[in-house]
Amino acid sequence: MSKDWFGLIWGLILGITEYWPVSVSGHQQLASALFGLPAIEVLWGIVLLSGTIAGTVVLLWHDVRKIITAPFGKQSLLALTGAVPLGITNWACAPYIRRWEASGVVLAAGFLLNGCLLWFIHTRSRGRRGLRRISIKEYLALGMLQSLSVFPGLSRMGLLLCGSSMYNLNSRTAVRVSLRISLFVLLGRLFMLADRFISAGNTAVFLDAGVWRLVAGFFTAAAVSYGAGRMLPKLINRGALRIFSVYCFFLACVALGLKMLGNMG
Repeated sequence: MSKDWFGLIWGLILGITEYWPVSVSGHQQLASALFGLPAIEVLWGIVLLSGTIAGTVVLLWHDVRKIITAPFGKQSLLALTGAVPLGITNWACAPYIRRWEASGVVLAAGFLLNGCLLWFIHTRSRGRRGLRRISIKEYLALGMLQSLSVFPGLSRMGLLLCGSSMYNLNSRTAVRVSLRISLFVLLGRLFMLADRFISAGNTAVFLDAGVWRLVAGFFTAAAVSYGAGRMLPKLINRGALRIFSVYCFFLACVALGLKMLGNMG
């Protein structure tokens, strides 16, 4: 694939799948296996992730402004409480994650389970609880639930929406809470990638990648993630979770097909 399109394509894929409940890691594996897209290197990971964070900041600017003005306030504490369990799970499962991601059977199982969760959310009645009634224990429970997304094919956003549904949150509140937690998760991931990049000490890769390609990837990820997050509450209200569910079932079949053809482990 031409390097000119690398940032645009991955920015589009990651921007959509980060905030739609269809699994970021699962789409990364399928895109590489189906279309031969090269893996995302550390520099590109930093750029695309920064773009996604920028889109999230714009989307949640009202909340972000409160967090900036009161970094140790209630808003920050709640969102951080929801983000910590995933960080711990990532650290604990690090030796196994790459092995899971390379398995077509594991990926298919994750997509299948994710589809079932989305169908479950779709069949439940719409919640009525608003943002002010959510406790720190509920944020922690949501964070523990999203930590299951280390399993390939399971969507972090889908798990958060599932937990929000069980707590009877309305769709707008469920998405807003999920985005708050996601912002801290993405920031933690960005710091880890930045540490790896600095430790490598190879700043020449900026020139190799091409500055304008990096900029294009950044703005693509920012614009698409903003649009995906903005659309999600409307899609939920219109019953789109059922469509997402069927889509995940389809992806499970694709992953199994790639396994049978020998394109996945």
